[in-house]
Amino acid sequence: MTTEASVRFPGATFRSMDEFKRFRADNRDLFDERYRREQSLGVDDASLTTGGFCAPCLEVTDFISQTHGGSATANGRWVPHWRLTQACGCRFALTSHERALLHIALPRLGPPSWTRGGIIGRGDRLLDYLTERAFSFDLWPRLLWDETGRAKLPVPAQSQHMILAADELAHIPPLDRALAAIASSLMPGGSFLFSTPFDVEAEDSVTAPWIEGVAPTDLPLFSADAAHRLGWDLITRLHDAGFTDAAASCYWSEELGYLGPYNMIFLAFR
Repeated sequence: MTTEASVRFPGATFRSMDEFKRFRADNRDLFDERYRREQSLGVDDASLTTGGFCAPCLEVTDFISQTHGGSATANGRWVPHWRLTQACGCRFALTSHERALLHIALPRLGPPSWTRGGIIGRGDRLLDYLTERAFSFDLWPRLLWDETGRAKLPVPAQSQHMILAADELAHIPPLDRALAAIASSLMPGGSFLFSTPFDVEAEDSVTAPWIEGVAPTDLPLFSADAAHRLGWDLITRLHDAGFTDAAASCYWSEELGYLGPYNMIFLAFR
């Protein structure tokens, strides 16, 4: 444990769609109660402020959520798009899924002087948080192609303890090659933790039509538009990429600023 204190992560873990569906059926009243609570928070304003506790920073804080892009309630008020907002009032202004990533990552990190890791994509706030705590993490905006047509990260094979990604995978067209590159960069026992938009009702992921039939090496390694709508076959794809275990953690907590339906953090271990 790398922090003097910690808060339990409020998640339930699943390794398949069937496991998730059984859990949801057994806890239907709980999910309905959460939905009603979120609807009751609808406002007429451009933003909503709720009080709570930032688990990574271990601080009492306010969470700021913008209602633009949210959904309308029956009485015409607006509920925020929770997972894209709920920025904490701490100095890093971490969004909901960024805080959840750190929340679940921190207990798995070794001593800062020893731990080596990286963040894929747009992870400036995550990097600032980890750097202030003396962890040696690098930011990798994009994957690269090597001379053999394989995707790679700018580090030697089996050199990293942990890799993080916040909402990046759906924007990587050659996804399977990217997952293989991430797996090969991790030490045995290393972990890949990531958030992503995820369709809990879909057994199979859906790839954008413009990708179909294109050779992986002819695809860009990043697309501004989503290249995939990811479903539960993502777990199998992580195994196929070289991970020995992979699971999704579905989490929710009003106090910790984790509102929203079916929030997911994925964990994959080398």
